[in-house]
Amino acid sequence: MATIVTRASKGSALTHSEMDANFDNLNNSKEDLRVPATQAEMQSGTQTEIRSMSPLRVKQAVDALSSAVASQEVADRDFEINLL
Repeated sequence: MATIVTRASKGSALTHSEMDANFDNLNNSKEDLRVPATQAEMQSGTQTEIRSMSPLRVKQAVDALSSAVASQEVADRDFEINLL
């Protein structure tokens, strides 16, 4: 977490150096949100860290999940048919 000096905590206006230090602290402590997701992470959906998703990765995940759902629907129908 970034250390930020505020006017309220200081009791007076901030100097240019204090403002610059605030910006530096924010930049140095931010998370890099541009870490790309792998195809496996997208398809498993179990990654808890923040990842960026390209349109290709989204399509691959949707395709994989769609075929898994379709396979399960077929398996469910086969199971019902076998019971009759």
